[in-house]
Amino acid sequence: MRLLPVFVLGLAFALNACAEDIVTLKNGDKLSGTVVDLNGGKLKFKTAYAGEILIEWAQIQTLTTEGKHKLKLDDGQMVEGKITTTDKGTIRVEDEALKSPVEVDPVRVAKINETPTEWHGFVEVGYRQSSGNTHKQAGIAQAELLRETDRDRFLIKAIFRYGRSEKVTNERAAYGILKYNYKFTPVFYGYISEELFHDYFRDERIGTFTSVGVGFDILHKAPIHAWTGGEIDLSAEAGIAYATNDHYVGKDEGHLAGRVACHLRVALPLGLEFTNDATFYPNFEHSTDWQARDEAALSAGIGKGWTARVGAIWEYDHVPPAGFYRFDVLYFATLGYKF
Repeated sequence: MRLLPVFVLGLAFALNACAEDIVTLKNGDKLSGTVVDLNGGKLKFKTAYAGEILIEWAQIQTLTTEGKHKLKLDDGQMVEGKITTTDKGTIRVEDEALKSPVEVDPVRVAKINETPTEWHGFVEVGYRQSSGNTHKQAGIAQAELLRETDRDRFLIKAIFRYGRSEKVTNERAAYGILKYNYKFTPVFYGYISEELFHDYFRDERIGTFTSVGVGFDILHKAPIHAWTGGEIDLSAEAGIAYATNDHYVGKDEGHLAGRVACHLRVALPLGLEFTNDATFYPNFEHSTDWQARDEAALSAGIGKGWTARVGAIWEYDHVPPAGFYRFDVLYFATLGYKF
């Protein structure tokens, strides 16, 4: 008799594991699987035989779920429970926290089973050394933190470079950005950013670039090819800014400026990813005194969160301080951890 409760409990778990959501289409086809999401009039449904598929809501006759699902509505309200459809084409949610079921228009559903907002990013380092006729050591360290929701996006990024040759320091530079995007629509957003620059060997104690502007997501996770997989992100933004330059030797100054930027990310098969961030900084007070910066990299996942990355950082100053070159180029290879 003592085995009876254990048997009943095990049977309950087995039945729950076998429970599936059912979609019946208007053409009579019936699909079994799991509801993943509903957005933009399309239901994302996962089946054991075809993986994740998208179904136009207008083609669905009925939907019934055995398990509970959490729905986020367009006004931020959350409802949770088993889902069925009504004859009117609305969604009926059996929310136990409420006294009666809730009927929801499918167009009001912003997200189903939304993943909790978390910080993501990477930390990586690179080092090179030579000995013999010349003795050189150089290193680079990079870190990035990113948090994104349906409403906003927050980015923190920093890069540090240091080098010595023949026991003499010949490279000491840093770059950082704090950037916040607020999404007015899924593709149009406003932003505010603060960029910081330091380069001892270009007479730049600290440079700041405070900017506000707007951006547009031209492509967002757009599939590259149906057979090979992969996706692409492409965005462009423009704004006004105020720049300051605090020099070690030269005269400090500040001026009104602009900021035009483009971001490209291409996720490729085999865990490869290409990124490119190009930024142009026009000077509104002296049109010939402009700057530009481009950072390009190709990374590869090597297992368990570890990544290898190679790339180049190009910085250009059209009117540099006296005695300095207009541009600097850094080629790097790093090993890092992505989380």
